[in-house]
Amino acid sequence: MKYKSNYITHAICRINFPNILDFNQFNPPKSFQKDVSSDFPLTDVQDSDTSDDAKEWVFSDKKNTKIVAISNTYLQIEYTKYTTFERFYEGIKKIINTFTDLYHVKHIITTELRYINEIILREGNTFDWKNIIDDKLLFNSSNFVDESHSILRSMQTFEFMKNDNRIIFTFGTPNSEYPEPISRKEFLLDYNVSYDDLLEISDVFDKIKEFNEIISDMFENSIGDELRAKMGVIEND
Repeated sequence: MKYKSNYITHAICRINFPNILDFNQFNPPKSFQKDVSSDFPLTDVQDSDTSDDAKEWVFSDKKNTKIVAISNTYLQIEYTKYTTFERFYEGIKKIINTFTDLYHVKHIITTELRYINEIILREGNTFDWKNIIDDKLLFNSSNFVDESHSILRSMQTFEFMKNDNRIIFTFGTPNSEYPEPISRKEFLLDYNVSYDDLLEISDVFDKIKEFNEIISDMFENSIGDELRAKMGVIEND
């Protein structure tokens, strides 16, 4: 299905590749910066998430809703204002092609797509998710705690393989006010799909489309009709 709105707060695509020896992490990647400056005018440098000594260059739009991080071993694209997969995909494709052409990257060793849905509702019982979230994902806290207890957090993670893809699915009530007791009606649906094997650049884009289909199917199996109504169904596949 497609919807008029969504609850995706972070849409992330990441590719890892063999070390680029001519990528100087201590000097700005000027050619890449020039090519993306119209869409990503802001630049920053941060510590890499793969090594304490490595650096990553971060490019973002003026509102910080589109962020690109590059290093000598990975490229990550993140949207915090996700609208449609088509727009996200076109943005991904443009950035990946620009980077891999500049640095002559021929193969990808890890491809990853992740959607984080943060469902925050203003009305209704804090712990009542019936018809909003599928019953299979709902934890019956009354089996372990009663009204005299204050629930601080309730999260679960499933990690499994589907064909050759690794899927990490995290869901539950994360409690944005932790360590205070849960007082807001919020639910997290976090889907992460990755492929840890060699791909040519041309095959990466088909893999990303495959990941999107996997996540879309999982999302539909995670929600109820009340949430579909809130998002507004515009197309029923």
